[in-house]
Amino acid sequence: MSIPSWTERGRRADVGGNEVFYIDVGDGESIVFLHGYPSSSYDLHLVIDQLAGRHRVVAHDHVGFGMSSKPRDFPYTLRAQATVATELYAQLGLDRVHLVAHDYGQTVAAELLARRAEGELELDIATVTLCNGSTLIELAEMSRLQRLVPTPILGRLLVNLSNRWIFRRQLRRVLGRNDAVPDGELDDMWHLMTRDGGRRVWPKIARYQAERRAYAGRFVGALETLDVPSHIVWGRLDAVAVPRMAEVLAEKVSGARLTWLDDLGHYPMLEGPHAWASAVLDFIDDLMSPP
Repeated sequence: MSIPSWTERGRRADVGGNEVFYIDVGDGESIVFLHGYPSSSYDLHLVIDQLAGRHRVVAHDHVGFGMSSKPRDFPYTLRAQATVATELYAQLGLDRVHLVAHDYGQTVAAELLARRAEGELELDIATVTLCNGSTLIELAEMSRLQRLVPTPILGRLLVNLSNRWIFRRQLRRVLGRNDAVPDGELDDMWHLMTRDGGRRVWPKIARYQAERRAYAGRFVGALETLDVPSHIVWGRLDAVAVPRMAEVLAEKVSGARLTWLDDLGHYPMLEGPHAWASAVLDFIDDLMSPP
C-alpha cells in the first residue's frame, strides 16, 4: 500500500492542540498499535488488512512522527506521547484494548502500564504484546550514530548531514537480512520522517534514550508487576534490541509468552509481515476463544 493510499484511509484528530494522524479500520475487539522510532504507523501498511480482518485496529503517528504535526515546542518525551495516546483513545471511544507496541512505542506502552498500576489510566488493557524494543536500555547494542544523535551540538550536525542513503545504511544494519526490506520502503520511511520540517525535531525526539535510563525503575517496574496476559514477539536477528533483551523481558513479565521470529530483525512487520501479524493475532484470539 502506497503512502497516498494509507493517507486516504487515515483521519486526523486535534489532540492537545496538535494534529494527530491515525488509522481506524475493522470491527471487533480493538487492537491499538504504538509504533517505533523513527518510523510511523505506516509500519503496519503490509499487515493492516490481515489485522483488521479480525479486529478493529487503531494506529496513530506519535507527535513529531509520520503525518502527525511536528511542533518545535512539544516536549517530545515518552510520557508526553503516552498522554497523546490516551487522549486520542478517549476521543475514539476506546475503553478496552489489546495493546501492541514496537521499539520506541514499547516504552510508551510501559508508561501507560505504570499509570494503570497507579490507578490513573481510564482504559482497560486486555492483553499486551511487546515487540523488538529497548526498554531494557542497558542491554541495547546501539551504534555510535544512535548514541550521538541526542547530543545537543553533534546531534544537530548529524541531522544536517543525514540523507536517505545514510538512513538506508543505518536501517539495513538492524534488519534480519540486508535485503529484507526494499529501498522503496526505506525511502517511504525517510519521506515520512522528513516531511513538514521533521528534521528540526529529531534531536529532541532522540533524547528518549536518556529518558529510558532516567525512568528505568518506573518503566521496567510496570512490566515486572504486569498482571494481564502478555506476549513478547521478537525478531531474533535484531542487532540493537538483541535476543537477550527478549529473554530478560520474558523473565520479568510474569507468565509472558515468548515467540521468536527466527529469520527476522528489528522491523518484523516489514520483513515478514504475515508471520508477525499471525503471531500477534494468534495470541489475542487464543485468549478470546471459549475454553
